[in-house]
Amino acid sequence: SLSSFSQNLKSKAQDPSGMILISGGIYIMEVEPGYSKDVKVDDFWISNEISNKEFRKFYEDIINNPNDTITWVDLSKMETNRSTSDKEIIKPVVVKKSYKDISPKIIDLTVCNSIPDKENYFTDSKYDNYPVIGVTWESARYYCIWRTNEENKKLKGQDKAFQMDYRLPTSHEWIAVPSVNVDYLPELHEVLKGDKNELGVFNMNSNVAEWTSTSSDNDKPESKDVMGRSWRSGSRRQISEQVPAEKATDYIGFRIVKSSANK
Repeated sequence: SLSSFSQNLKSKAQDPSGMILISGGIYIMEVEPGYSKDVKVDDFWISNEISNKEFRKFYEDIINNPNDTITWVDLSKMETNRSTSDKEIIKPVVVKKSYKDISPKIIDLTVCNSIPDKENYFTDSKYDNYPVIGVTWESARYYCIWRTNEENKKLKGQDKAFQMDYRLPTSHEWIAVPSVNVDYLPELHEVLKGDKNELGVFNMNSNVAEWTSTSSDNDKPESKDVMGRSWRSGSRRQISEQVPAEKATDYIGFRIVKSSANK
């Protein structure tokens, strides 16, 4: 839980992709009763909730180009080699997966079609600007990698410097974004409607709960922290839960962040 936080909330800067700059700072996080620790968060950019329209571009590219591949560097896995001088060299592992291999896991349309009074929630254009749901942690991470690669392809063609990678926020970064106390709303709404904080970030604690990159339960490393209330929360004030990374639900979506180039 958040005990206190020190940061500069005056900046409303936006980068070209519409993300909002969150100034870093130090806050005191209560780990358990009677024990707290200081947590530092660097400056970072954050988006609003990823919409059906945004995610559909990714989905359609994956489906229409089955022989393409998605590639990323897995920093959690390292290969160790010996050089000719007998010095140990540690290399990150490059992972490649074909689009046809990941396409069945991108979105659970059964979940999307279960929303009351919103038939064909993911595919109907009238819900373009609603938050995507039915996505697992892995598919949200694939979206981050894909969007980074697609935008950097355009920058390469324009002979411009590559941007920082898109990624899911850590739970600490998520908490660092000011939220607004709002009454419970029992249905989904558009990503740019609803509660908005002083920086212009919408729905930090409403609409859909959100995947993060953090696994705070050491006994369940395969689970990820999901932050925020959702349209399914009822009157509960809980702001976090641990959810299996492979689970897709009708109340969990995500937003993306990227580190500030100034750090």
